[in-house]
Amino acid sequence: MCLTDYQKKNMKENVGNMKGLLAESKYKELTRAILRIPVELLTIDERYQTPIRTERSMSYLVDNWDEHKLLPLTVVPHEEEGVFAIVDGYGRLTASQKVDAEKYKELECLVILDAPTEPKERLRFEADEYAFQNVNVAKLRPLHKHGAMQVKRNKQVLDLDKLKKKYGFEYVADKGNRGAETLGSYVDCLKILKSYGYECMDWVFNIIQRTGFERMPNGYCAAIVRGLKDMYNLYGDKRNEVSKYYCKVLRGMTPAILNASARTMYPILEYRAAVSMYLEDMIVNNLGYEPKRMLKDGKAVPIATTGKKKTTAA
Repeated sequence: MCLTDYQKKNMKENVGNMKGLLAESKYKELTRAILRIPVELLTIDERYQTPIRTERSMSYLVDNWDEHKLLPLTVVPHEEEGVFAIVDGYGRLTASQKVDAEKYKELECLVILDAPTEPKERLRFEADEYAFQNVNVAKLRPLHKHGAMQVKRNKQVLDLDKLKKKYGFEYVADKGNRGAETLGSYVDCLKILKSYGYECMDWVFNIIQRTGFERMPNGYCAAIVRGLKDMYNLYGDKRNEVSKYYCKVLRGMTPAILNASARTMYPILEYRAAVSMYLEDMIVNNLGYEPKRMLKDGKAVPIATTGKKKTTAA
Protein backbone atom coordinates (compact mmCIF):
# COMPACT_ATOMS: atom_id res chain seq x y z
CA MET A 1 0.00 0.00 0.00
CA CYS A 2 1.30 3.46 -0.93
CA LEU A 3 0.88 5.60 2.20
CA THR A 4 1.81 9.27 2.35
CA ASP A 5 3.90 10.68 5.18
CA TYR A 6 0.72 12.22 6.60
CA GLN A 7 -1.08 8.86 6.53
CA LYS A 8 1.81 7.09 8.24
CA LYS A 9 2.21 9.79 10.89
CA ASN A 10 -1.51 10.04 11.68
CA MET A 11 -2.47 6.40 11.25
CA LYS A 12 -3.98 6.01 14.72
CA GLU A 13 -6.10 9.14 14.31
CA ASN A 14 -7.10 8.12 10.77
CA VAL A 15 -8.23 4.70 11.98
CA GLY A 16 -10.54 6.44 14.44
CA ASN A 17 -11.83 8.81 11.76
CA MET A 18 -12.56 5.89 9.46
CA LYS A 19 -14.55 4.09 12.12
CA GLY A 20 -16.66 7.21 12.52
CA LEU A 21 -17.21 7.49 8.77
CA LEU A 22 -18.28 3.86 8.44
CA ALA A 23 -20.24 3.50 11.68
CA GLU A 24 -23.74 4.26 10.38
CA SER A 25 -23.32 2.21 7.18
CA LYS A 26 -22.10 -0.77 9.17
CA TYR A 27 -24.93 -0.41 11.66
CA LYS A 28 -27.36 -0.60 8.74
CA GLU A 29 -25.44 -3.64 7.41
CA LEU A 30 -24.91 -2.03 4.02
CA THR A 31 -22.59 -3.63 1.46
CA ARG A 32 -22.14 -0.37 -0.47
CA ALA A 33 -22.37 3.24 0.68
CA ILE A 34 -21.80 6.67 -0.87
CA LEU A 35 -19.72 8.71 1.57
CA ARG A 36 -17.74 11.92 1.41
CA ILE A 37 -14.14 10.93 2.11
CA PRO A 38 -11.32 13.41 2.88
CA VAL A 39 -8.74 13.16 0.08
CA GLU A 40 -6.02 12.81 2.73
CA LEU A 41 -7.44 9.35 3.49
CA LEU A 42 -7.39 8.18 -0.14
CA THR A 43 -4.54 6.19 -1.66
CA ILE A 44 -3.71 3.53 -4.24
CA ASP A 45 -1.85 0.25 -4.15
CA GLU A 46 0.90 0.38 -6.76
CA ARG A 47 1.14 -3.39 -6.83
CA TYR A 48 -1.85 -3.49 -9.18
CA GLN A 49 -2.18 0.03 -10.56
CA THR A 50 0.20 2.74 -11.64
CA PRO A 51 -0.04 6.33 -10.39
CA ILE A 52 1.30 7.63 -13.71
CA ARG A 53 -1.12 9.18 -16.17
CA THR A 54 0.06 10.57 -19.48
CA GLU A 55 0.16 14.34 -19.62
CA ARG A 56 -2.35 14.27 -22.47
CA SER A 57 -4.76 12.10 -20.49
CA MET A 58 -4.54 14.26 -17.38
CA SER A 59 -4.83 17.48 -19.39
CA TYR A 60 -8.03 16.17 -20.96
CA LEU A 61 -9.54 15.46 -17.54
CA VAL A 62 -8.60 18.90 -16.24
CA ASP A 63 -9.57 20.86 -19.37
CA ASN A 64 -12.96 19.12 -19.61
CA TRP A 65 -13.73 19.19 -15.90
CA ASP A 66 -17.45 19.17 -15.15
CA GLU A 67 -18.47 18.83 -11.52
CA HIS A 68 -21.92 17.61 -12.52
CA LYS A 69 -20.31 14.62 -14.27
CA LEU A 70 -17.92 13.81 -11.43
CA LEU A 71 -18.86 10.23 -10.58
CA PRO A 72 -17.98 8.82 -7.15
CA LEU A 73 -14.64 7.08 -6.80
CA THR A 74 -14.80 3.39 -5.88
CA VAL A 75 -12.79 2.56 -2.78
CA VAL A 76 -12.07 -0.29 -0.37
CA PRO A 77 -11.50 0.53 3.33
CA HIS A 78 -8.29 -0.61 5.05
CA GLU A 79 -9.43 -0.25 8.63
CA GLU A 80 -6.10 -1.28 10.15
CA GLU A 81 -4.36 1.59 8.33
CA GLY A 82 -7.13 4.16 8.31
CA VAL A 83 -7.07 4.66 4.53
CA PHE A 84 -9.31 3.91 1.55
CA ALA A 85 -7.73 2.19 -1.46
CA ILE A 86 -9.01 3.55 -4.78
CA VAL A 87 -9.88 0.83 -7.28
CA ASP A 88 -11.62 3.13 -9.77
CA GLY A 89 -11.14 6.90 -10.05
CA TYR A 90 -7.53 7.78 -9.28
CA GLY A 91 -7.43 10.01 -12.36
CA ARG A 92 -10.46 11.92 -11.10
CA LEU A 93 -8.81 12.37 -7.71
CA THR A 94 -5.61 13.73 -9.27
CA ALA A 95 -7.50 16.02 -11.65
CA SER A 96 -9.69 17.39 -8.85
CA GLN A 97 -6.63 18.50 -6.94
CA LYS A 98 -5.26 20.26 -10.02
CA VAL A 99 -8.58 21.99 -10.62
CA ASP A 100 -9.20 23.20 -7.05
CA ALA A 101 -7.59 21.37 -4.13
CA GLU A 102 -9.28 23.64 -1.60
CA LYS A 103 -12.75 23.02 -2.99
CA TYR A 104 -12.24 19.29 -3.32
CA LYS A 105 -10.92 18.50 0.13
CA GLU A 106 -13.48 15.70 0.18
CA LEU A 107 -14.80 13.56 -2.66
CA GLU A 108 -17.84 11.35 -2.92
CA CYS A 109 -16.83 7.71 -2.90
CA LEU A 110 -18.63 4.42 -3.37
CA VAL A 111 -17.28 2.43 -0.44
CA ILE A 112 -17.24 -1.36 -0.83
CA LEU A 113 -18.06 -2.58 2.66
CA ASP A 114 -18.13 -6.33 2.03
CA ALA A 115 -14.58 -6.64 0.68
CA PRO A 116 -12.31 -9.23 2.34
CA THR A 117 -10.43 -7.98 5.39
CA GLU A 118 -7.52 -10.45 5.22
CA PRO A 119 -4.73 -8.48 3.42
CA LYS A 120 -3.84 -11.06 0.73
CA GLU A 121 -7.46 -11.80 -0.14
CA ARG A 122 -8.28 -8.10 -0.12
CA LEU A 123 -5.36 -7.39 -2.46
CA ARG A 124 -6.64 -9.95 -4.97
CA PHE A 125 -10.17 -8.54 -4.62
CA GLU A 126 -8.98 -4.99 -5.27
CA ALA A 127 -6.84 -6.02 -8.23
CA ASP A 128 -9.85 -7.77 -9.76
CA GLU A 129 -12.08 -4.74 -9.19
CA TYR A 130 -9.45 -2.48 -10.75
CA ALA A 131 -8.71 -4.67 -13.77
CA PHE A 132 -12.34 -5.42 -14.66
CA GLN A 133 -14.06 -2.24 -13.48
CA ASN A 134 -15.99 -1.69 -16.75
CA VAL A 135 -16.28 -5.24 -18.10
CA ASN A 136 -19.91 -5.77 -17.09
CA VAL A 137 -21.05 -2.26 -18.00
CA ALA A 138 -22.98 -2.12 -21.27
CA LYS A 139 -21.51 0.54 -23.53
CA LEU A 140 -23.99 3.07 -24.83
CA ARG A 141 -24.06 3.25 -28.61
CA PRO A 142 -24.66 6.64 -30.24
CA LEU A 143 -28.23 5.63 -31.13
CA HIS A 144 -28.93 4.94 -27.44
CA LYS A 145 -28.12 8.60 -26.80
CA HIS A 146 -30.52 9.83 -29.49
CA GLY A 147 -33.20 11.03 -27.07
CA ALA A 148 -30.65 12.81 -24.93
CA MET A 149 -29.20 14.58 -27.97
CA GLN A 150 -32.71 15.62 -28.99
CA VAL A 151 -33.16 17.26 -25.60
CA LYS A 152 -29.78 18.98 -26.01
CA ARG A 153 -30.99 20.24 -29.43
CA ASN A 154 -28.05 18.71 -31.28
CA LYS A 155 -28.28 19.99 -34.87
CA GLN A 156 -27.24 16.77 -36.60
CA VAL A 157 -29.70 14.67 -34.59
CA LEU A 158 -32.54 17.12 -35.24
CA ASP A 159 -31.70 17.18 -38.97
CA LEU A 160 -31.69 13.38 -39.08
CA ASP A 161 -35.10 13.37 -37.37
CA LYS A 162 -36.41 15.71 -40.09
CA LEU A 163 -35.07 13.39 -42.77
CA LYS A 164 -36.58 10.37 -41.01
CA LYS A 165 -39.97 12.05 -41.04
CA LYS A 166 -39.56 12.98 -44.71
CA TYR A 167 -38.33 9.61 -46.01
CA GLY A 168 -39.78 7.19 -43.47
CA PHE A 169 -36.71 5.11 -42.64
CA GLU A 170 -36.00 3.59 -39.23
CA TYR A 171 -32.95 3.45 -36.94
CA VAL A 172 -31.45 0.28 -35.44
CA ALA A 173 -28.51 -0.04 -33.08
CA ASP A 174 -27.37 -3.56 -33.90
CA LYS A 175 -24.82 -4.26 -36.63
CA GLY A 176 -25.49 -6.51 -39.62
CA ASN A 177 -27.67 -6.61 -42.71
CA ARG A 178 -30.63 -4.27 -42.83
CA GLY A 179 -34.16 -4.81 -43.98
CA ALA A 180 -36.09 -2.40 -46.17
CA GLU A 181 -36.47 1.22 -45.03
CA THR A 182 -33.82 0.80 -42.32
CA LEU A 183 -30.83 3.10 -42.00
CA GLY A 184 -27.54 1.26 -42.44
CA SER A 185 -25.28 3.40 -40.28
CA TYR A 186 -26.70 5.94 -37.87
CA VAL A 187 -23.19 7.15 -37.02
CA ASP A 188 -22.16 7.64 -40.65
CA CYS A 189 -25.24 9.74 -41.32
CA LEU A 190 -24.52 11.99 -38.35
CA LYS A 191 -20.94 12.44 -39.57
CA ILE A 192 -22.13 13.35 -43.06
CA LEU A 193 -24.63 15.83 -41.64
CA LYS A 194 -21.88 17.44 -39.58
CA SER A 195 -19.38 17.66 -42.46
CA TYR A 196 -21.63 18.31 -45.47
CA GLY A 197 -24.94 19.50 -44.05
CA TYR A 198 -28.62 18.73 -44.42
CA GLU A 199 -28.68 19.38 -48.19
CA CYS A 200 -26.15 16.61 -48.87
CA MET A 201 -28.03 14.03 -46.83
CA ASP A 202 -31.33 15.07 -48.41
CA TRP A 203 -29.77 14.67 -51.89
CA VAL A 204 -28.54 11.18 -50.98
CA PHE A 205 -31.84 10.00 -49.48
CA ASN A 206 -33.80 11.48 -52.38
CA ILE A 207 -31.88 9.28 -54.82
CA ILE A 208 -32.32 6.20 -52.63
CA GLN A 209 -36.06 6.82 -52.51
CA ARG A 210 -36.49 7.56 -56.23
CA THR A 211 -34.51 4.49 -57.29
CA GLY A 212 -36.67 2.26 -55.12
CA PHE A 213 -33.67 1.17 -53.05
CA GLU A 214 -35.49 2.23 -49.90
CA ARG A 215 -37.89 -0.69 -50.29
CA MET A 216 -35.08 -3.23 -50.68
CA PRO A 217 -32.79 -4.89 -48.12
CA ASN A 218 -29.68 -2.78 -47.44
CA GLY A 219 -31.04 0.04 -49.57
CA TYR A 220 -29.77 2.51 -46.99
CA CYS A 221 -26.51 0.62 -46.33
CA ALA A 222 -23.41 2.60 -45.37
CA ALA A 223 -21.62 1.82 -48.64
CA ILE A 224 -24.39 3.32 -50.78
CA VAL A 225 -24.94 6.31 -48.51
CA ARG A 226 -21.21 7.08 -48.38
CA GLY A 227 -20.78 6.53 -52.11
CA LEU A 228 -23.57 8.93 -53.03
CA LYS A 229 -22.19 11.43 -50.52
CA ASP A 230 -18.87 11.26 -52.36
CA MET A 231 -20.59 12.00 -55.67
CA TYR A 232 -22.38 14.96 -54.07
CA ASN A 233 -19.01 16.28 -52.98
CA LEU A 234 -16.93 15.44 -56.07
CA TYR A 235 -19.41 16.64 -58.70
CA GLY A 236 -20.92 19.58 -56.87
CA ASP A 237 -21.54 21.64 -60.01
CA LYS A 238 -23.42 18.82 -61.75
CA ARG A 239 -25.60 17.46 -58.94
CA ASN A 240 -28.90 17.79 -60.77
CA GLU A 241 -27.64 15.89 -63.81
CA VAL A 242 -25.94 13.27 -61.65
CA SER A 243 -29.07 12.78 -59.56
CA LYS A 244 -31.29 12.32 -62.64
CA TYR A 245 -28.83 9.79 -64.07
CA TYR A 246 -28.68 7.67 -60.92
CA CYS A 247 -32.44 7.77 -60.45
CA LYS A 248 -32.84 6.39 -63.97
CA VAL A 249 -30.05 3.81 -64.08
CA LEU A 250 -30.17 2.44 -60.54
CA ARG A 251 -33.87 1.61 -60.89
CA GLY A 252 -32.75 -1.36 -62.98
CA MET A 253 -30.50 -2.64 -60.19
CA THR A 254 -30.73 -3.70 -56.56
CA PRO A 255 -28.44 -2.76 -53.67
CA ALA A 256 -27.10 -6.33 -53.70
CA ILE A 257 -26.21 -6.14 -57.41
CA LEU A 258 -24.60 -2.72 -56.98
CA ASN A 259 -22.46 -3.93 -54.09
CA ALA A 260 -21.49 -7.16 -55.86
CA SER A 261 -20.58 -5.34 -59.09
CA ALA A 262 -18.44 -2.86 -57.18
CA ARG A 263 -16.57 -5.58 -55.31
CA THR A 264 -15.96 -7.47 -58.55
CA MET A 265 -14.62 -4.37 -60.24
CA TYR A 266 -12.45 -3.32 -57.27
CA PRO A 267 -11.58 -6.46 -55.26
CA ILE A 268 -8.58 -4.81 -53.59
CA LEU A 269 -10.59 -1.92 -52.15
CA GLU A 270 -12.51 -1.91 -48.89
CA TYR A 271 -16.11 -2.57 -49.96
CA ARG A 272 -17.43 0.92 -49.17
CA ALA A 273 -14.62 2.52 -51.18
CA ALA A 274 -15.31 0.04 -53.97
CA VAL A 275 -18.97 1.11 -54.17
CA SER A 276 -17.93 4.76 -54.22
CA MET A 277 -15.46 4.19 -57.07
CA TYR A 278 -18.02 2.15 -59.00
CA LEU A 279 -20.61 4.93 -58.68
CA GLU A 280 -18.03 7.38 -60.01
CA ASP A 281 -17.20 5.09 -62.92
CA MET A 282 -20.87 5.03 -63.86
CA ILE A 283 -21.11 8.77 -64.40
CA VAL A 284 -17.61 9.06 -65.86
CA ASN A 285 -18.33 6.38 -68.47
CA ASN A 286 -21.90 7.37 -69.25
CA LEU A 287 -22.01 11.15 -68.76
CA GLY A 288 -18.50 11.85 -70.03
CA TYR A 289 -17.18 13.54 -66.89
CA GLU A 290 -13.52 13.47 -66.09
CA PRO A 291 -12.69 11.16 -63.15
CA LYS A 292 -11.88 12.82 -59.87
CA ARG A 293 -10.00 9.89 -58.33
CA MET A 294 -7.60 7.13 -59.28
CA LEU A 295 -6.30 3.95 -57.66
CA LYS A 296 -2.90 4.21 -56.02
CA ASP A 297 -1.39 1.66 -53.64
CA GLY A 298 -4.74 0.00 -53.18
CA LYS A 299 -6.56 3.22 -52.31
CA ALA A 300 -8.75 5.75 -54.11
CA VAL A 301 -6.91 9.08 -54.20
CA PRO A 302 -7.80 12.46 -55.79
CA ILE A 303 -6.37 13.41 -59.18
CA ALA A 304 -6.11 16.78 -60.89
CA THR A 305 -9.12 17.50 -63.10
CA THR A 306 -10.21 20.28 -65.41
CA GLY A 307 -13.93 19.90 -64.61
CA LYS A 308 -14.71 19.54 -68.32
CA LYS A 309 -16.40 16.65 -70.04
CA LYS A 310 -14.21 14.13 -71.80
CA THR A 311 -13.99 14.44 -75.57
CA THR A 312 -14.57 11.37 -77.65
CA ALA A 313 -13.01 10.49 -80.96
CA ALA A 314 -15.08 11.28 -83.99
